[in-house]
Amino acid sequence: MTKQTFLKGAIILVTASFYNRLLGFIYKILVIRLIGTEGIGLYEMVFPFYILVLVITTAGVPLAISKLVAEEMAKDNLSGAYRIFRIALSFLTVAGATVTLILYKTLPFIIDHFYSDPRVYWSFWVMIPAIFIISVCSAFRGFFQGLQQMTPTAVSQVVEQTIRFFVGLWFANYFLPYGVEFAAMGMAIGMAAGEFIGLLLMIGIFLFKRPRLQPHERSRTRSLRALSVIKGIFYLAFPITLTRIVYSTSMTIQASLVPQRLQATGLSIREATEMFGQYSGIAVTLLHLPTMVTVSLAITLVPAISEAITAGNSHQIMQRINQALRITLILGLPSVVIFLLFPYRLSELLFATSSAGVPLKVLAWGALFLYLQQTTTGILQGLGKVGTSLFNAACGAAITLTGIYYLTALPDLGIRGTAIAANMGFFIVATLNLLTIWQTVGFRINFIKTFLTPAGAALIMAFTAYYMDNYLQTYNPWLILPILGFSGGLYLLILVLTKSISINQFQRFIK
Repeated sequence: MTKQTFLKGAIILVTASFYNRLLGFIYKILVIRLIGTEGIGLYEMVFPFYILVLVITTAGVPLAISKLVAEEMAKDNLSGAYRIFRIALSFLTVAGATVTLILYKTLPFIIDHFYSDPRVYWSFWVMIPAIFIISVCSAFRGFFQGLQQMTPTAVSQVVEQTIRFFVGLWFANYFLPYGVEFAAMGMAIGMAAGEFIGLLLMIGIFLFKRPRLQPHERSRTRSLRALSVIKGIFYLAFPITLTRIVYSTSMTIQASLVPQRLQATGLSIREATEMFGQYSGIAVTLLHLPTMVTVSLAITLVPAISEAITAGNSHQIMQRINQALRITLILGLPSVVIFLLFPYRLSELLFATSSAGVPLKVLAWGALFLYLQQTTTGILQGLGKVGTSLFNAACGAAITLTGIYYLTALPDLGIRGTAIAANMGFFIVATLNLLTIWQTVGFRINFIKTFLTPAGAALIMAFTAYYMDNYLQTYNPWLILPILGFSGGLYLLILVLTKSISINQFQRFIK
């Protein structure tokens, strides 16, 4: 396999992510229609705690692998890259197996002390084996990403999502007659099955497609000291782990705190669970659709910037930062327009419930900062500013949780207070990240083409969509599709006519 350029690798991940998001979106629509917002609420309560445990288990090692392997490849040292991979794989295998066993032993205690609804037990029980599977698989993905070869990750993710779709839907339907808690467990079975098949695929790709060491390179592998490799991995992994723990802990606390604070407004446990399902399972899902691009950018930025730093290529560092910010803004601005204008009908069209439009309309105001937060976090990790990234994430989480505690319990706000608190966190992290990048390397952007023109085009898109909607004078949710198609096409046309984007640039990026 040959190394891919920064944006070509991002495009491969975006393509896979688009398929996964589309299939995952259809999956969630079908599941919510099948088991309802109460069932999806049970699943969404478990998922943040599961992710937190997974983050602790992997300990930031995959991103550390990606960065360190990229640095070794910049020195043309493939043997050193393999050395890093083997040590990380051994650690993740042991850590994954240990945590899996501990969780099975302590599961009753966790359910009793951390969840207000004991029906989450079966979903959690099924998810636990996936921790070991994902831990091992992440080592392989980090290795290939460090080689700046994104195809193995993309292919495995597509297969995982496909398996999750069919297996999860079948088991959710099969267990539904036994209760929504068992239907939610069916979704968890699909998730675990997809991860298992993805691991098998990654092992197969590694065995048959990995770059081969030449005889003269093998001695270089033995010459690397294991202790120095371990120190290098954990020097990067520890702050990355803490950063992810901050995000995961915040989401875990939110999954417990939001229903509790909603109950303070007078809602029953069942009503609070259902409303949390609307917020987390529908509104946040819609909000995160564009992140298939920003997350892919963040993944590719880490090894790409690390390689440029090792090679001492400051021009390439600046170019990749500017490209990432530009793409984020061009994508994020029309997303804000769509979520602001059509939150209720999007929810009705896709999930057969318009109630999720209430928090979605509020979240739309912070959407652009969410997307910038993800891209800039990848930039900071590539620059080696993992400690600063941790501090910024902690500030955002503290603001979000404080806001949720006070705002969600206000009867006049309720779930809208949760969305306001989330927006506050997005804004704080994105702003702090941008300031850190500017102080570290500085960046000069074409303000007109990067921000002003897309912002103007987004305003024209908004006015066009708004007046088309008023002219049609109907609340049929299906009519938003031609409205979005026309106004979105106009947005792209303006960007092309103003040369903010061009076919030549795209062709040059992917070579």
